[in-house]
Amino acid sequence: MELRNAMNELLPFLSASTRPDLRAVAVETLLGLTTTTDGQALIKTRDDVIKKLVHLCSDSEPIILKGVVRSIINLSADNEETVSKLVSVDDGSLLSILVHLIEGRGGAKDETPELASMALANVTRLLECCQIIYNKIKSGSFNLESLVTCSCRDFGSFDYLGMVLCNLSQLDEIRRELMNKDTKLIKKLLPLVTYKKSEIRRRGIVGTLRNCCFDAEFHGWLLSDDVDVLTALVYPLAGPEEFDEDEMQKLPLELQYLDDDKEREPDPQIRKLLIEAVNLLCARKHGRQLIRQKNVYYIYRELHKWEPVNDVRVSCENLVDILIGDEPDPEYENLDEIEVPTDLQQKFQKMDADLLNNE
Repeated sequence: MELRNAMNELLPFLSASTRPDLRAVAVETLLGLTTTTDGQALIKTRDDVIKKLVHLCSDSEPIILKGVVRSIINLSADNEETVSKLVSVDDGSLLSILVHLIEGRGGAKDETPELASMALANVTRLLECCQIIYNKIKSGSFNLESLVTCSCRDFGSFDYLGMVLCNLSQLDEIRRELMNKDTKLIKKLLPLVTYKKSEIRRRGIVGTLRNCCFDAEFHGWLLSDDVDVLTALVYPLAGPEEFDEDEMQKLPLELQYLDDDKEREPDPQIRKLLIEAVNLLCARKHGRQLIRQKNVYYIYRELHKWEPVNDVRVSCENLVDILIGDEPDPEYENLDEIEVPTDLQQKFQKMDADLLNNE
């Protein structure tokens, strides 16, 4: 009851018409409530508070704005119901505001884009939010290219945009935008696969590329010299190993004669995503043929010898089996269309589990 009464007293001060100093104190108090379980539970039931919070995302006072966005980060961290309420205010205005905060501000000393990116990364985990953003892109409220361009900027402020793009690429429509053969937005993301300054950004970008690899109709283009996604996906997994001259010459030029101090991607989750992306590119015969012609099997062979994490090693084995195995009969050559019986799925899952347990 005391918390509810305190919220009622706080509500009038969460308004743009309130004096800035009083508004700042109110937002700071609300921010404190969003860090507690009871506070979050209460705010979730208060549509009036949620509406005022969204409206304050347009506040002109930097301190107030940052407190508001931090509150939204806390509220959206792990509560789909609250996220749905946040984005239902004024037809999803929160999403537009966050995007414009990311686009309109920026620089090494300004943390607003980073906070807005974190909030957007949280809310776009909900598929309905991704759909709202796509609808706004389609209506011209903002464009995907702007988000991609921001994600490529060399500031820490934009690290979480990788996760935003990964979430958005759950949608077929967004993936098609990224793989538009005229704009080639996906090519802008490839250098970020090795962005050393931020593991968060790398993970989001690699997750985005992996999602794009689900669409078999684009595999030929992705593997062509026009994009060359394969080199981008394989290079982070290459180590300093020396190959004999015959093997070395068969590799793509970008994977030949790497430095003695070349390091593999240090994050196992990212390594697994990189492997899974290439596995997806093997779904059709044409893709498998193109990948085999590049002889990147040698890189995965050495990765498998080195890989210290069991489930990543199993993923590597599964890919290697495809690359060095015989082609299936014509009626089974589209691997993504094969319906595996439930008993066989369970058998394969048990085999993978046994591999993990026996390591």
